[in-house]
Amino acid sequence: MIWLHFTAENMELAGRLLAAAALGATIGLERDLHGRSAGLRTHALVSLGAAIFTILSYFVAGALTCEGLSGVPQHDPGRIAAQVVTGIGFLGAGTILKSHFSVRGLTTASCLWLVAAVGMACGVGLYGLALISTGLALLFLVVVRQLERYLPRDRYHELSVQFRGREHVEMIRELVLGTGAVVLASSVAYDYEGGTTKVQFSLRLRNTKRAGDVGMPILACLDAAGLPLVRIEWDPTTD
Repeated sequence: MIWLHFTAENMELAGRLLAAAALGATIGLERDLHGRSAGLRTHALVSLGAAIFTILSYFVAGALTCEGLSGVPQHDPGRIAAQVVTGIGFLGAGTILKSHFSVRGLTTASCLWLVAAVGMACGVGLYGLALISTGLALLFLVVVRQLERYLPRDRYHELSVQFRGREHVEMIRELVLGTGAVVLASSVAYDYEGGTTKVQFSLRLRNTKRAGDVGMPILACLDAAGLPLVRIEWDPTTD
């Protein structure tokens, strides 16, 4: 019943777990504010779990080594912790979504991988390393993210246009191409019962500083064309 005693060792371990959960939650909060499925709770739990596995690896390896069992080799305390990296890879893969040429969730998957490392650092008592890593992560997620918005680069978006009738497909395509966007892929779906047509485009916006530089003209052209529009969906592939 050693875990019920407020010993110095138990307090130290509790501090490591609290630090891991707090730092993981800090990074997760940024993801939560951007509406990602893996947010504050997920990142806190991943970091906490990584810290627990790291602590357990030292206790299990130490116990087996000290018992001096015959035929038991020298145990590596990093073996359990090493599996955390593999396990987080599967968890991160679940946050990545691909649609045509659009991929979302890469940054969130990277954050989960990073908070696992932060949790492992807290698990071995390297608070300085964990704190600096968290600070650098927030620097890239918050500050560099804002700077990245104004860097000229190609951007990829999904555009969906639903309208009544079936005769405006080519007109819509010409309007989109006229704004300078490159159509990478397109599809047309007819709703015969509802009498509507849905056209989907995978677009590349060349050398744009902001998504609105091309996105707003596209939406404005479609709105001003006098088409019998039902719905327009503009899906930026920001992460």
